[in-house]
Amino acid sequence: MRRARPYIVFFILLLLIGAVANFAISIWATGFMAGSRAWTTVTSRFTNAPAWPGPTPVPWPPATTLDETRAFAYRHLDARTVTATQSTHSMSAHELGWPLPALAKYQYWWPWDDPQWGPSSANETGIVFLWPGVLLNPFAFAIPAWILIAAPFLARNALRRSRARRGLCARCGYPIPASGACPECGAVAVKFV
Repeated sequence: MRRARPYIVFFILLLLIGAVANFAISIWATGFMAGSRAWTTVTSRFTNAPAWPGPTPVPWPPATTLDETRAFAYRHLDARTVTATQSTHSMSAHELGWPLPALAKYQYWWPWDDPQWGPSSANETGIVFLWPGVLLNPFAFAIPAWILIAAPFLARNALRRSRARRGLCARCGYPIPASGACPECGAVAVKFV
């Protein structure tokens, strides 16, 4: 366990760096909400949308259309209930974060004078956390970084242990005589348990 402790501490440090990077990316992506990023690319339109993209104040009638716009670390969903003459309910959801959304902002529009659809105020939620993204996104950074950084050291240690178990010098792989020192490189024989 003592040998694994530095690797575990290093992985936790990478997780913390990943969490900071996650929120930095999310905050950077808020520029898409304001429309200041020019390269928003993918746009899709769906009819008979399966559900509202976020929580509604009270159960609303199902959405009939859903427009989706995507860019790196940003997704905008615009869902509406459209009748023959007008749009009765509408929700705009801005999701921010990579690879999973970590922050979201929801805006609602409904018939304000009809109390069955919700309160007459607070049509915006502000920024809310999306916990799967908040908790899992740091791993998307930490795991590959840990593998890239720690794998060479782990491979070297595994090779040295394998050599020592076979009676070879852990450093150079030369056979070690009974004296306990390597005649090739001068390293003292190390016994791995």
